[in-house]
Amino acid sequence: MNNRDLSKYFIKAANALKLVLLLVMLLFVVFLLSCILMFREHITIDNVQYLMKYADFYDSSLASDEAEISITSDSNSHMFTIRDNLAVVTRSGIGLYEFSGHKLFNYNFSYSTPAAVNDGRNILVYDITGTQLSIFNSFSRVFSQEYPYSVKTACISPAGFAVVTGHSSFRSVAIAYNSDYKEMFRWECSDRYITSVDLSDDGAYLLCTAVKSTDGIFNSQVIIYDTRNGKAVSEYTIEDELTLKAEFSQNRKNIVILTDSKLYFSDDSLVEINEHKYNQSKCESFFVEKDCVIITESNNLSGNSIAITGFDFEGNMLFSENADSKVSDISVSDSHLFALSPQNVYIYAINGNNSLTLIEKKLTGSVFTNILSDNNGRYIIADSKKAQRFKVPQ
Repeated sequence: MNNRDLSKYFIKAANALKLVLLLVMLLFVVFLLSCILMFREHITIDNVQYLMKYADFYDSSLASDEAEISITSDSNSHMFTIRDNLAVVTRSGIGLYEFSGHKLFNYNFSYSTPAAVNDGRNILVYDITGTQLSIFNSFSRVFSQEYPYSVKTACISPAGFAVVTGHSSFRSVAIAYNSDYKEMFRWECSDRYITSVDLSDDGAYLLCTAVKSTDGIFNSQVIIYDTRNGKAVSEYTIEDELTLKAEFSQNRKNIVILTDSKLYFSDDSLVEINEHKYNQSKCESFFVEKDCVIITESNNLSGNSIAITGFDFEGNMLFSENADSKVSDISVSDSHLFALSPQNVYIYAINGNNSLTLIEKKLTGSVFTNILSDNNGRYIIADSKKAQRFKVPQ
């Protein structure tokens, strides 16, 4: 091959390479435009701010075990852990923080009395005295809705969410939505007030509690609806008790029902299998964490000693431990239970037989209101101005 032929060969090769590069660039532009058209509602400043965290070379592991996080909150704040980040919901908006302290995003809104629930991936925020509802994932608002009447309560699951609101012709209405935020079922209740809803993880069943009062005596009803055909599949009536809440277990095989005097435990057909009656004058608070129902009760009327008792969704007692001061919040990770009092944090190891062992009682030095944990051996305590991150002692 002479020099002229060699030169022609490289020219052809270069032209072929240019053509390939041009085709690749063209395909990339088509792909980019398709993404913009398909996901244009997610292309927001908040998302860009979130993605910029990946351009940050700060190593969060270098933060001390007792790193302080500056947060914005108020007396109506709700706090959650979502994808191992700290979410803070206030009357003026929602903020998401890394456990290292970095603020990932902030979304402003104005809710007079915000309430919030989460499923570990998304947070549903609604205004109890208003008509607004919003859903956020870990970097943006993905859905919003305004209702004609106030939002009473709501729930969220991986398969969608459900909301209870008022109506001009009914006492209350429960509406279930799928994961695409499309309505799939509604129950219009004419003679009762719906007090709670819970949507199964697959979205196939909606659990409702509803109450009416006759001559000052409560009559409570618990109903499971099949959202696919709108039919009631199970019903359970409780006389002379105010039903406050009902929840499915994570596998939907069991249900816990909370009233003003008892905990009822049933199977998925609402057949009662267990119950626990508590002392109403001594009962302090309830928590549902990782298929564990936890109640705190005062051991006496005059002192601060508190019993922390946990049950599984079949009503079996898992543990009962005493704390020497009132408990304001509880969090459970895979291996630890954290109880927060006005001045102390109690850290318990969850043993193989579901009993608890106190491994540390930590003086907080200030009055904190919330405690949260992840599954990486970390926990956060927070008040209205700051949050502090700690490592579980080995």
